[in-house]
Amino acid sequence: MDTTLSCAASVGDVYPQRLRNDIRTDPEGSRQLLDSPTASLKSDFNVRLDPDDVLDSLGSKNTYIWFLLISCSLVWFVGAAPMMSSAFITDSDTSHCSGIANSTTCVPTVSLRSEFKLFGENSSLADWTTSAFMIGNMIGGSALSHMADRSGRRPAVMWSTLGLGFVGCLSALSPNVYVFSVMRCFQGAFFTGSSLIGWVLAYECISKSLRSYTTLIFGAMWVLGYCGLAPLAYLIHDWRWLMMASSAPALVLGILYVCTLPESFHYLVSKGDVQGTAKWMLTVEEYSSAILPFSAEKIIDDLRFAQKKHFSGEPSSGLSMLKELLDSKIFLLYTFVLAYLWSCDTFVYYGLSLFSTRLAGNRYVNYMLSGLVELPAYGIAPVLLDRCGRKPSVSIGHLLTGSAMFAYVFVPADQLALSLTFWMIGKFAISSCFINIFAYGSEVFPTSIRGLCIGICAVVSKIGGNLAPHVRLLEVIFPSFPTIFFAGLAFLAAALTLLLPETLNRPLPASVKDANSSRN
Repeated sequence: MDTTLSCAASVGDVYPQRLRNDIRTDPEGSRQLLDSPTASLKSDFNVRLDPDDVLDSLGSKNTYIWFLLISCSLVWFVGAAPMMSSAFITDSDTSHCSGIANSTTCVPTVSLRSEFKLFGENSSLADWTTSAFMIGNMIGGSALSHMADRSGRRPAVMWSTLGLGFVGCLSALSPNVYVFSVMRCFQGAFFTGSSLIGWVLAYECISKSLRSYTTLIFGAMWVLGYCGLAPLAYLIHDWRWLMMASSAPALVLGILYVCTLPESFHYLVSKGDVQGTAKWMLTVEEYSSAILPFSAEKIIDDLRFAQKKHFSGEPSSGLSMLKELLDSKIFLLYTFVLAYLWSCDTFVYYGLSLFSTRLAGNRYVNYMLSGLVELPAYGIAPVLLDRCGRKPSVSIGHLLTGSAMFAYVFVPADQLALSLTFWMIGKFAISSCFINIFAYGSEVFPTSIRGLCIGICAVVSKIGGNLAPHVRLLEVIFPSFPTIFFAGLAFLAAALTLLLPETLNRPLPASVKDANSSRN
């Protein structure tokens, strides 16, 4: 999830100023035409275009574009349940027995711990199955992203989604916890590949006017899949069948992708695929009232010209980017701060999500509420970024998370509603921070080192994800210590955010030198 937003936020960095065409409707109102079509077609040979000009000319009401956006977002829906299944398969439970007349005959759920006898010195192995999934995230994020750049977004998303479902179903047949951990690692790799590249594919096929809705749509799909795991876990009491049921939808979606998912428009243009680009444009025109007065050859030629002009010097190597970063103390500081923020948000988010099933009360209801509270966070977060600024939104969000967690510690044990309220406030706030930090992080760094710095932050953030399943071990110190630990991390994040610059309505610098000049 993480690196996708940085990739998406960087779309267009290499392009020149975009052509702005006014769109009007012809007298019959049946077609969309560019003002003075003849002049536009004539100037097509003089004005440089880029792929976004094509997407913008199609507008935000194109049926095919919305089909692509919704189709790509479905991978977040089917990926949420396999990702969060550890909340229910690790430990046995009898919550489903409530309301049964003869509860003594109710059989507890069959969990990893109960079936594989993971008690005593082996008790930590159950939590390591979740860490294995997170380790797979780290592997898949780099390997499958490389595949997407070389072979295309479509095959990467298609095979990752198929792998997510197939390996998840296969893991249900694991003879021991070690095999299951390996399967979870592979599933984690496919999860990252499908979710990250699915976001990129959608982002590269929609107009700029629709990109503000991407976070809300993908976030809503994630919440639906997240909450859908609760009724599945309530009805299915064996971890093997639960893994099968939670993973099968991804397998079905992967098969549908084979038949329906097209390649990214930006990718086709960047690879110079004239035939594929022309076919994509022809397909999307069939679902639109817009006429595209430029050819695939023109768009590809103009993009090549823009790239040659932008990268007229020697291409930057990884070593030169690292040297540029090391020579700038201020951006080293920003990298450290953002790496901590991402790691903190990952740790607290997954910690609160997985720990929600251990709260007092019905664990299925608690888990579902912890998912539903994310929905308003995804809707409010973009508004706060634009209205209040990047730095205040992120800092206050962490402050609210820490305050809610700290207040939770002092709620009496019999006040279930009040304790759950504070927990949900914390989950809402950290979810908002989680989504805001992606956009903020992409704007802090100049273009020349943005990929390197965001990559460092993304890798470090996985440390928080790997440690989150083991947060319950802190209860050995005293029962409330995990919650206090969450609060402390969030308070520190709120303070460190104040060291970052405000980036609202500020142009993205191209290099460290440009960034230093703009500050001075």
